[in-house]
Amino acid sequence: MSPKMRRGILVAVSTLMVFCSIGMTTATFSVYLPYFIKVNGFTNSQTSILVSLRTVAGFLLMFTVTKFFNIFSLRLGMSLAMLGSALSFVLMAGTSNYYMTVLAVCVLGGTYTFASMYPLTLLMTRWFGDKSAVPLSISSCGSGIAAILVPTVVTYIIEHYGLPTAFYLDAIIMAATAVLIYIFIRDYADEAETAN
Repeated sequence: MSPKMRRGILVAVSTLMVFCSIGMTTATFSVYLPYFIKVNGFTNSQTSILVSLRTVAGFLLMFTVTKFFNIFSLRLGMSLAMLGSALSFVLMAGTSNYYMTVLAVCVLGGTYTFASMYPLTLLMTRWFGDKSAVPLSISSCGSGIAAILVPTVVTYIIEHYGLPTAFYLDAIIMAATAVLIYIFIRDYADEAETAN
């Protein structure tokens, strides 16, 4: 595979990661809120607290992100974060218990931390050096694409197939993204050269 093709795949998979980690877990999560009330029977206050807890969890984990990526490579760390997000959606699909949902959204906050702009910026800088602005910008568009597509699709799925089905589909997308990250992303361009 040519270096140009490898870089293109890197940007495509990174865009998918941002689509999931920022777009599906934070930018469009509000789509689920009315259904937490309608289907799970949560109160308005409980539902709004879920968003706050997800945000606080993500914020607090920001203080550990450097240590996390010193322990795990970017490739493995981002894959694990996406698997954590998949687990979170499986937990939400399998329960209507408020406290399990709290746990799930706190885990979801970690996805935002460990599979979003921090590792993406490191990855693009390592691969593209001082020419990382364009690939970083393209990858960042994943969250905007999610903001356009996800609300309509999720609402349709919930209305026709139920809330758990939407969560299970989200989990499948997250897990598939984790696999793609692990298969196609390398921390450095020279690792990709030696892998082939």
